[in-house]
Amino acid sequence: MPSFALNLHDPEMFVFDAQPELFVLLDAVPLIFTIRGLRHFTPRFRMVGVDIAMLQTECQFRAALLQWTTHETRLLFESIEAKAGATHQANEHQVLLAALMGDIDAAEAAMDRLEHQRRVGLKVVAPVDTP
Repeated sequence: MPSFALNLHDPEMFVFDAQPELFVLLDAVPLIFTIRGLRHFTPRFRMVGVDIAMLQTECQFRAALLQWTTHETRLLFESIEAKAGATHQANEHQVLLAALMGDIDAAEAAMDRLEHQRRVGLKVVAPVDTP
């Protein structure tokens, strides 16, 4: 099995979590996973200490999925937080982080800074080496 990497831009990332029944037969005992289901869930469940081969029932699967989605939410939050703090210039992650924290005033202020930055055409550039 290839190593797992969380890809925030994967268009199918949340399809598996939203509709797992497309990738695992939940009414079968033991559960039956599709190839895509195995590829998706095995590394994720492994990250939270669950062996997919041990899942026999829908209840066990749902418990493992809840563990994963809780962990996934933390990973997403940490990724957004790191990208928001990566620069002093306004960026979309600062807006998203403020919204996730429930701070609408900070989100609006970050959005205003971002819009101002775009309006005036500010860009981050590398310093010019002088001889």
